[in-house]
Amino acid sequence: MTTPHQDAVACLLAGWPLTHHGQRRYLGYQLVQRTSGRLGKVPVRVSGGRTYPVDPLAGHHHLLFSEALELLTAGHVDGVGIALSEADPKSLVAVDLDDVVMDGQITDEARAIVDQLDSYTEISCSGRGLHIVAAGSLPAGRRRGNGVELISSGFLALTGTRLVSTRLAVMSRGAELVALQARLVAPASWVPRDRAQSQPLPLNDRDVVYSLRRGRVASQFSSLFDHGDLSAYAGDHSRADLALLRLLSGHTRDPAQLQRLWAASALYRPERWRRRATHDGRTYAEATLDLILST
Repeated sequence: MTTPHQDAVACLLAGWPLTHHGQRRYLGYQLVQRTSGRLGKVPVRVSGGRTYPVDPLAGHHHLLFSEALELLTAGHVDGVGIALSEADPKSLVAVDLDDVVMDGQITDEARAIVDQLDSYTEISCSGRGLHIVAAGSLPAGRRRGNGVELISSGFLALTGTRLVSTRLAVMSRGAELVALQARLVAPASWVPRDRAQSQPLPLNDRDVVYSLRRGRVASQFSSLFDHGDLSAYAGDHSRADLALLRLLSGHTRDPAQLQRLWAASALYRPERWRRRATHDGRTYAEATLDLILST
């Protein structure tokens, strides 16, 4: 009888395209319970039999696919994933579709996206979502909306459970990815009151994120932006929002850009954002951004 870890290894070997096995861009991960109730996948390194969280974009931690599978086989990690970086000349984009598999059937909206991209597609760890992986790059702007998340910089947990009838290859789909972003996660139109005339941006969205990932606060930024980790803030989501926005505001004071970057993070809570939070009628998002920009 095989163990769950051995089954996971066999699935990854069978499903994940062989042409990508030789690249050094993989990490093991541990499952961690989030305050939302969902399980987060935290990239880790293994040393002396213990695991330590790492920034998924720190290249010196990256492993070959076979090395990551060895950690999974030994039971040191709960799974294996791939680091995605816009700085990589062979950049990949993952399309993460949540809650689109119901009773074994894929929703019509998800099927349309799968057909549009026509690239490697797998069932997610929860069994209720899909991951589509394609080669390409994205312009600046929001990466999350309408149940779709586009991941071009960060970490993607792999399962190898390929969706039947989809390609066993990661295809180049640059134009299709840009079209998907424009259609599903186009930038929001809201701009805080009295701030419509913002200063020219010294950095675009991609450069802001890249700078923070390479700076002295890289670990804190990744914990908030990639994982929505509230552990350093006593589980207080609002404190975590403020902490992330303070980091971002060190690189841009443009309110619309701050909003886009905040919305692209794992802390994004669309319902909370729209909720009225002040006596003068401002929403939580407006009040929080105004607070950051007033300091």
